[in-house]
This record gives sequence, structure tokens and C-alpha cells, in this order.
Amino acid sequence: MDVMQEDLSWFYSDEWQAMEDEADEDYRAGRMKSYASVDDLLASLQSTSCRKKDAASSSLNRA
Repeated sequence: MDVMQEDLSWFYSDEWQAMEDEADEDYRAGRMKSYASVDDLLASLQSTSCRKKDAASSSLNRA
């Protein structure tokens, strides 16, 4: 019997299932990271953000 809880219908939408498939592919391809702590995650996000800002600033200075 296929019974779906109404409050979970968003999960089974075509759009959400496409995003689930994309996430599964990212996982299989190794495009994800694990962190030992929230602090490590935040430090990585901060570092990534700074590198992107530096790269954008550098490309603007060359123009």
C-alpha cells in the first residue's frame, strides 16, 4: 500500500527528488567534507569566504 503522509509530500515532489539525486551523486563523487566540530566547519567556511573575496578583489584590481 502506497500511503504518503501529507506533511511529507514536498519530499516526494519531482523537484526535491532531483535535488536528492544531485546530492547522492555529489556523495558518490566525493564532493563533500566532514568536520570534527562545528568550529572546524565555521573556520572552513570563513577561509573559503576570504579566498573568494581576495580572488574577486584581485581580479578587479587587474582590470
